[in-house]
Formats: sequence, structure tokens, C-alpha cells
Amino acid sequence: MREGVKVAIVVQRYGDKVIGGAESHARNIAEHLVHDLRWECDVYTSTAFDYQSWKPHYPQGEEWINNVRVRRFDVKFERNRIIFGIYNRLFNRFLKIWGRSNKKKANSFFNYLQYHIEKLWFILQGPYCPRMLKDLVENSKEYQKVFFFTYLYYPVVFGLPLIGRKSVLVPTAHDEDPLYFSQIKRMFHRSDTILANCLEEKKLIEKVFKKLRSNVLLAGVGVFSENEIVSGKTRKNLPSKKSIPYLLFLGRVCAGKGVRDLIDVFLKNAASCLCEMELHIAGPIDPEFQQVKHSKVIFLGVVNKAEKVSLIKNAFALVNPSPRESLSLVVLEALWLKTPILVNGENPVLAHYAQTRGSVFEYRDLAEFAEKINYLLSQEWLHSSKKALKSSSQWVQDEYSWHRVMSIYRSVAR
Repeated sequence: MREGVKVAIVVQRYGDKVIGGAESHARNIAEHLVHDLRWECDVYTSTAFDYQSWKPHYPQGEEWINNVRVRRFDVKFERNRIIFGIYNRLFNRFLKIWGRSNKKKANSFFNYLQYHIEKLWFILQGPYCPRMLKDLVENSKEYQKVFFFTYLYYPVVFGLPLIGRKSVLVPTAHDEDPLYFSQIKRMFHRSDTILANCLEEKKLIEKVFKKLRSNVLLAGVGVFSENEIVSGKTRKNLPSKKSIPYLLFLGRVCAGKGVRDLIDVFLKNAASCLCEMELHIAGPIDPEFQQVKHSKVIFLGVVNKAEKVSLIKNAFALVNPSPRESLSLVVLEALWLKTPILVNGENPVLAHYAQTRGSVFEYRDLAEFAEKINYLLSQEWLHSSKKALKSSSQWVQDEYSWHRVMSIYRSVAR
């Protein structure tokens, strides 16, 4: 193992109770860099817990979490969803009317204007932490590399170009409008190395950003370690194999993750299905879902690691309805634990799992959803599932081991 290496991680939120794909990814990487490689790791992040408001939650300053030094910075102002929504619509109209019509004859004035309009978009979206970037630059000589997690937020978009050759971008990129912003293009071209989560994300990056000088490597993230599978306390009222069969959703309970559509398609299917079953939803709940009341839809709130493992193992299937993913750690965890999975077939990353793994099934509408549910509850699947589940589990253990992931991070920091 290499010792004496010091790196930094920049991410919008950080904490052992913070839930989010990029945030969990960053935390897992930070802790394994410290524990597996014996590196020093500083995390630069905001004081926010809630990604929608950026309201201060943690105290500004330094704290240690699992031997990782966390440096928190106040957000200059909280996010106003109404103001940001209005500005977002005006900005998209600007790009549509002016940007595209002037694409071939864009001049310095247009570029100047677009830069500041985009900058204001990122400031309004948040978290706006200029002091974080000032301290990062002042301390940058201490670090061999600085890893920037997720391409979408102000600290990464405007922090990475300041670091230059020491920067490593972990973009968790989706095919969405901001990916095509000029500031995003600038950031991708300034990064020294880009670490993609899966082959589909790597292809997307190379398609959108031509002639990258950066190395684009497949890194991903590790899945469970053995002690996480067998340790930890769980609440008493969690469902078991003896309970009513249940479909499980794990993650942020918000419209952006496809939860509204999932509940709709599940209830329509449940109304016509002869099988008795439930939908269990675990994760932090957006306010709009707190009004959902139905006997077959059970909200469990935030769960710990041991509870997550229990829920996955006892579900007849996990479901990921998200329209956008760069990896989906929860899908890999379910594959590891030999639980079949339903995924949104409109999502290229998730659809790829269904096309290559025998225990992952895609759906695009109610008819396909009902068909796959009925199959996964049938005796036919019960008798034929063992080989597919075992193969999927072994694939995850081979491709997403922490040993493999850390070897890539070690090579990047040389």
C-alpha cells in the first residue's frame, strides 16, 4: 500500500446520513481511500443537508467522520425554487431562440453573455460557496489530486478549472440539458482525468465532448463488504420472506427518480392483479409524497445499512424507475444479494443491465410492468432463477470489488 498520499474530494453535500447517488459515492470513495490505501483525504463540502434548499444544517468548519477530514462551508443564500424555476425557463428560451440560431456565427459578445447567464444559473441552483473554492485553491499544493464529484453543481463547475492538472472529475453524467452548457464543456476539457461509472456513461461523455485531452477511465464504485452484510441492528417491523410479497424502491423519494410514475403504474397493476403484493418505499421523502396514502404503498423513511440489506434480500424484486442514472449502486447491491430487479427500460444505463444480466428485467409501460411482475411471482421464475441470480452476483463481485476500484484510484494519483 502507498502511504504519504494526500488528496481532496469536492462534493455538494457530505455526511453519514446524507442520501444521494453522488454523495454516497463520494463518501464511500473517501472512506476507502483512507482505510484501504491509507491516504489522507480532505472533503470540501457545504453545510447543507437538504439539496433542494441548501439550508444550513451542519456547523461551518472542520469535523472528522470515519477518519476523513470534512471541511464545511456556508452557502451564501438558500435556493429559491420559484426564482430558479423562472430563471431556468428563461434561460432555456434564450438558448433555444438565440443560442441555436447564432450557433455558426457566435461571437465574443455572445460567448461573454452566455458565460454570465450560465454562471447565474449555477449560482441560483446552488450550493453557492465561493469561500470553499478560495480555500481549495489556497490549499491545493497539499494535494496530489483533487476529485470532483458530479458535474452539475457550482463547486465542481467553477472549482475544477481553478485546479487544472491536479483535477479528476467523477461526473456521474446523464443525458440532460445542463450537460450541453458551455461551462460544462469547459470543465470537462480542463479536467486531467475523468472517471466514468459504467460503459454507457463513458460512451455518452465521448459522444458529447469531442477531442477530450482527458483520459476517460472506467472506475465505478465498490459494493458491499462482508461485514456490512452480516452486521447492524434492524427495526422490528421490517417485512420478511413470510410477509406479503413486496416490491422495493430504495433511494430519494422524489419525482426526479421516477417515484410518482412508479406508484401510478404499481397501483394500476395492483388493481387488476390477482396476486396480493405491496410496494415498500425506503429513503428520504420529498414533501409532495407525504400526502400519498394507500394500504398497498408503505413508506419506510430512511433506513440504515443493515435494514437496507434485509429489505433487499426479502423483497421479491427491487425496482429502479429512474429516467436518469450513471450507475445505480442500489441495482448493483441487489445483484450482489441475489434479488431480481425491475428497471425503467427508457434509461439506457438501466436497460443495459437488463440486456446483459439474466436477473434484471426492463419495462416501458403498464403492460410490460404487469408482465414482469407476474413472471417474478410465478413458479416458473422460482424454479429457473438460481443460475441467473448466482451469475449476476458473481459478476458484481468481480467487476465492482473495492480492490479493483481502489487500484484505479491509486493509478490516477501517481
